[in-house]
Amino acid sequence: MPQATQTQHAGAVRPKRATQRRAVGARPKRVAQPIEVLKVREALLMKPTVSLVTGMSSSSIARKVASGDFPSPVKDGPRCTRWVCGAVLDWLAARAETTAATCQVGA
Repeated sequence: MPQATQTQHAGAVRPKRATQRRAVGARPKRVAQPIEVLKVREALLMKPTVSLVTGMSSSSIARKVASGDFPSPVKDGPRCTRWVCGAVLDWLAARAETTAATCQVGA
């Protein structure tokens, strides 16, 4: 009798696949961008990378873009949204300066 980790196919016993099959039409998982991409100011950042760098959730990023408080993304297609790395880094620097100035005034 075959073990639970094997399947019987056409009279032969072979090991089961370690990975499960994707559903039809399902997209493959995206690979995270390396953090070294932040060294290139012209690089296009994916939303999870922007979220990681800024510490904001995807919905917070969307709210700030809609209100004009965060750099607008570049649409490279109907389902492809990216942010220019330099714009995100400039936004972070401006936010740090504002926070530092607020802390000094309040002290």
